[in-house]
Amino acid sequence: MKKIIFYSALLLVSVVAFSFKGQKKNNEITITVTAAKQTKFDMNEDGKLTKGLLTPYKMTINSTNSKFIFKSTKNHSGFKISVTTQDATLNADWSVTVLLISPTGISTFGID
Repeated sequence: MKKIIFYSALLLVSVVAFSFKGQKKNNEITITVTAAKQTKFDMNEDGKLTKGLLTPYKMTINSTNSKFIFKSTKNHSGFKISVTTQDATLNADWSVTVLLISPTGISTFGID
């Protein structure tokens, strides 16, 4: 009888412990850079500069704290950036776009 009570209590403690475990949040973010015509652009990711990238360009990151600057080599090229997360999509269409990813959300601003 003591073994049955012991195993029942162990099972109950296990069920309770795992029921309070939160869901793992997916921090995967997809960044897509496009333009009306193929366009060269430069990207600064957390201080690391990459020059001469071409549209269309797609990258996936798994981060909750990043900073990006995208700069088209042409001023009015139809340069567009789309940021997609599990919860939402954010679009920007400036020739210079700053993208900030933080634990509280995603924001963007830019200039033409």
